[in-house]
Amino acid sequence: MQNLSRVGEVRISPDGQWAVFTVTRSDLAENRSATNLWRVSTAGGKPEQLTFVDHGSNSTPRWSPDGRYLFFLSSRVDDKPQVFRLSVAGGDAMQVTTFATGGPTSSSLPTAIPLRSGAGSGATALSRLAWFTVQKWSSR
Repeated sequence: MQNLSRVGEVRISPDGQWAVFTVTRSDLAENRSATNLWRVSTAGGKPEQLTFVDHGSNSTPRWSPDGRYLFFLSSRVDDKPQVFRLSVAGGDAMQVTTFATGGPTSSSLPTAIPLRSGAGSGATALSRLAWFTVQKWSSR
């Protein structure tokens, strides 16, 4: 069995003390991959894995302005990308969106996090979505 790992997107915390990054592990024999989030101190040290999936993706990490949360896209529910929020203090990730056909694309995450919506198709829900800044979402 041949496994490959590669580091992807890196984001530095607002206080500059942490780097969160994606690691994708590919299993060529099974023809599948899994992407998880890791973090490491910018001063150095041992990386810590933050998410744990054996298939699918946890990607596109974004820090909340206060550095207390990470928002990211995950396909952990029904293999459809949704936005999740993870406290960097620990605990389980909380699903933020519930789109029937999957959540927003990675290009919409840098500046906004969508308000929870479960109505209609993904395209319809996205077109009717009220957008809030990450800071407003983090304060809830």
